[in-house]
Amino acid sequence: VKARLDVEREVGVRTLRVSLLHEVQAMNPEQRPLGPGGSLNALLFGRDDGQYFSVTGAEMTLLPHAGARPDRELRLYAERHRALDLETRFALGSWLQGDAAFRANARAAAADEVGLAFLWRAGAGRAELGRYTSVEVQGRAGSVRSRDLAGPEGAMGRLAVTARTAQAFSERWQFGAEAAVGQGWGALTPQREWYLGGVRTVRGYAGGIRSGRSMVRGRVEVARGFEAARWALFSDLGWAGDDFDARFDETLWSVGVGASLLEGLVRLDLARGLRGPGAGWRLDLHLDGLL
Repeated sequence: VKARLDVEREVGVRTLRVSLLHEVQAMNPEQRPLGPGGSLNALLFGRDDGQYFSVTGAEMTLLPHAGARPDRELRLYAERHRALDLETRFALGSWLQGDAAFRANARAAAADEVGLAFLWRAGAGRAELGRYTSVEVQGRAGSVRSRDLAGPEGAMGRLAVTARTAQAFSERWQFGAEAAVGQGWGALTPQREWYLGGVRTVRGYAGGIRSGRSMVRGRVEVARGFEAARWALFSDLGWAGDDFDARFDETLWSVGVGASLLEGLVRLDLARGLRGPGAGWRLDLHLDGLL
């Protein structure tokens, strides 16, 4: 059962939204598993790259006014978290591929969390011209009270910075890159850790294949073509663990080729994971551009 009630009001040049909610959320929201792209991959390939938990609570969010660019967000929230068990019994894609096993959902901690979350974006250039650079900062700080006997309790926080750039060398050639780093502190529950794997983080791996309190990742891409149709070569790299104790043999690394239509609105990526757990071939179809 999912339910959400939002009430919005314009306050000066800002929008104030008050929400009551009971819904499923993703531990790896960067993957956008609950969007149309995730649903399409589940239908066609019989897999789900999301890791999920249940959230019941209330929040108050301050946003730019309607019609303005969504470049900042401030949210005060109080939530109760619960773990979710995998209940999938049959998927057409898995059956056609002869694989009836389904990947287990990561186990969230049963906890109450009160905190403050923020998002800030800034950019320069024009994406429609293929030349832009942007920086995104997101974080949260709060207090966790566990309902598990051995669960984490106390203050917690996390912060991530993501930078993206795309540069058109000519009418047909374009270069893109993305880099991100994240760190968590204190009583961080599993649902607040960083998760890597999947089309939005490291292609060639299942969603959430690696997780931890620290994260660093990057990707580069060279594309050729026009807005209507374009092909690309890319490589992704990522690591997640505890306190940046990174070792090369634990790093996810992949290479691949992609094709897109309609300025990246529809994209198909074939990636090969080269190192780390679950390395192999992956084909992903998604409905938004990567860079």
